[in-house]
Amino acid sequence: MFPPVNRGHEAPDREARSSGESAQPAPGSSAARPRLAIVGVCGSGKSLLAEKLSGAGYDARPVAQEHSLVPALFRHGEPDAVIFLEATDETVARRKRSGWEPHLLKEQRGRLRLARREADIVLVTDEIDPDELAAQALRRLAGIF
Repeated sequence: MFPPVNRGHEAPDREARSSGESAQPAPGSSAARPRLAIVGVCGSGKSLLAEKLSGAGYDARPVAQEHSLVPALFRHGEPDAVIFLEATDETVARRKRSGWEPHLLKEQRGRLRLARREADIVLVTDEIDPDELAAQALRRLAGIF
């Protein structure tokens, strides 16, 4: 696991974590939910994970960093944590089925270098179903918030 990103400030969620309080709002609460940026190559599971984590009380958003020439796009909106999803070429080819080219995946990985290096959580999505991926992410997030 990579160390948490130092963004030059302590988010309220991290302050709550250090005081022993839960940063997760109570169901139905209007309190701010922890913001998550989810990045990875096409077909890694960003949208599915964002949907499941949003249902679990997080403000989770997939970031199309792999298509951007702006290296730090994933930082837009100042997320409280960054989740990076890894997937092999074979997994992406199986999931995407069309429109997938090996040279494009290599290009995407290059665009994701900074996000990968600064991610708070890195999860490998090969050979895993969306529910297990969400469970792994929630376990790891519990250690942050």
